Amino acid sequence: MSLVKIKKYNLNIDFFGTRSIYPFYSNVYNKSNHQNFLNPNQNNSLELGSTIHVVNYINPYLQLSLNDSKISLKAFKFQLHIGFLANLHGFSNVDEYMKFKMSSKGRTKMRGYLRRLETCFNIHYKMYYGNITIADYELLFRKLHCFILNRFEERGNKHEALENWEILKKNSYAMILDKKASLFVIYNGEEPIDICLNYHHQNILDNAIRSYDINYSKFRLGYIDILKQLEWCFENGAEIFDLSFGDFEYKRKWCNEVYDFETQIIYNKSRFEYKAIAFGIMQLNKLKAHLKKKNVHLVYHKARKLFNRKIEVDTNKSKILFDVTEIETIPKMETLSEIDIRSDKYEFIKRPVYDFQYLNFETSQNIKVYNPINFPEVFIISGKKKCLKIELL
Repeated sequence: MSLVKIKKYNLNIDFFGTRSIYPFYSNVYNKSNHQNFLNPNQNNSLELGSTIHVVNYINPYLQLSLNDSKISLKAFKFQLHIGFLANLHGFSNVDEYMKFKMSSKGRTKMRGYLRRLETCFNIHYKMYYGNITIADYELLFRKLHCFILNRFEERGNKHEALENWEILKKNSYAMILDKKASLFVIYNGEEPIDICLNYHHQNILDNAIRSYDINYSKFRLGYIDILKQLEWCFENGAEIFDLSFGDFEYKRKWCNEVYDFETQIIYNKSRFEYKAIAFGIMQLNKLKAHLKKKNVHLVYHKARKLFNRKIEVDTNKSKILFDVTEIETIPKMETLSEIDIRSDKYEFIKRPVYDFQYLNFETSQNIKVYNPINFPEVFIISGKKKCLKIELL
């Protein structure tokens, strides 16, 4: 018996990210709106029949039909991973949806996050969908890449999208122009501070990659970008806002459906050994899922976290620490030099300044930042209500 090939796929990423269908499927049927999407590149060659295909992350609203016209194909089907989505069908606007999903207290907090952000900064929102200049596209992808690097370095892990970043960047521009993808951006003035890459298919918006400027961490930009994108969905007829895999608190807060992704293991049913191997792969995956439910995987993640923490202690030597003191008044002006925190030179001071604005509900127009002439390690943040002295350690 020749060596059996086993090939793995991620349908959620591949279908939404390239709008292509694997050649062993004839079409994708969207159960949420009863529309078909035919595969223009069907292929049922002997090569496909000599491979076992493991297709992961099949969204529950997508139904895949096997192309078994030449080679007789069959699939083992089972659930392995969970995902999260906001099903907007039956709701007329975002307020109605929030009333269904959140308590009165939760809705008040969410509106408070929005009001605080818009009070402190010159905020506006933009969805690039069907139109974007190449200059804006290059800038936003560069910023998104930077946001992901900084945020995940702070968390001590790595975002899987970075592994195929150049391919992602190459494909997404044309998809935005074709309304198959979009970039949602929160701006502070002209500066992007939160960016989401979305994919669009019929009535579905797949929220694929999202990140933000960690200097604004206190402002809960992740909650606000979901709120604003849900508003966009209602205004533009999208009924499913899919946040996909990854179990995070913000998804449980916003999503009204937790679903099971389907996994299909496709094999040539005319070959008994292929069926046996496919069955073995399914049982192995089910065992992994069972162990995960028993939290066995947490032992691994805990060990990995401890290892990453050791690495951080050894390598993260450029981390900047501050001593923060509230002061009654600022020193005499002749001893101070005002600085512009928008300059790259003062990138390190942005987070404490924005934290100060968040805690004191201060608009950027009222904020001044000074550096005492004879004390280069000291910075004074002056607002309308309070002053803060920050000293580099």
